[in-house]
Amino acid sequence: MNAPATLYRGRSGSLSEIPEWYDRVYSASGFRATSEFYHEVASNCRGNVLDVACGYGLIFQHIDGVGCDISTVALKKAAQGNPRSSFVRSNAHQLPFRSGVFDTVTCMGSLEHFHRQDAALREFSRVLRPAGICLLTVTNAHRFTRWGRFLSNEESQPIMHPLNPTTVISLITNAGFELVSVEKPFQFDAYGPLRGGMTQILRFLQKILPKALSIEPMYILTKRAR
Repeated sequence: MNAPATLYRGRSGSLSEIPEWYDRVYSASGFRATSEFYHEVASNCRGNVLDVACGYGLIFQHIDGVGCDISTVALKKAAQGNPRSSFVRSNAHQLPFRSGVFDTVTCMGSLEHFHRQDAALREFSRVLRPAGICLLTVTNAHRFTRWGRFLSNEESQPIMHPLNPTTVISLITNAGFELVSVEKPFQFDAYGPLRGGMTQILRFLQKILPKALSIEPMYILTKRAR
């Protein structure tokens, strides 16, 4: 079924087109963050780990686990680079796993690109064991860099719905999570088309500005007891 979707900057399209778009991107450069960032995320994980929208599976250079993504190209490269981990093609709204099988679910910089953020979060909660951990980084609608994307020529992802922290907290609460803390890691060694000294400036600003203005806050959650 070619379900309609509102794509970035008002463009309309079909959800069936989205995996092809990511395959094309991952055939080229894909999406990456710093090794330092993935190490920080991995240090908060425990037990059996699922990384949703895993891309190249870079977190599995620090821990072993299971990754899922809608891009077959990304999954192939992830499996080649991380032979101790397992990879499955799946969207976030219907995870192909039994309930309560993971101790940790991570989803880095992807929730804002999902068609149904609420459904994805409910799936994260479903596959987690009681008191399991969920780690999310989500592009902040109020981030201090928000005007930069409109001024750049960078190609946007098919769905782009940044969320302010208040909205994120409402969504995670409705999905059965409790908020433990909000952190503000800096993910990028290159922010869009920017390089070198500008990246260092952004890293400094991310460090000194309040969490409400950070680029992609990391939300550390636990599954609420029923």
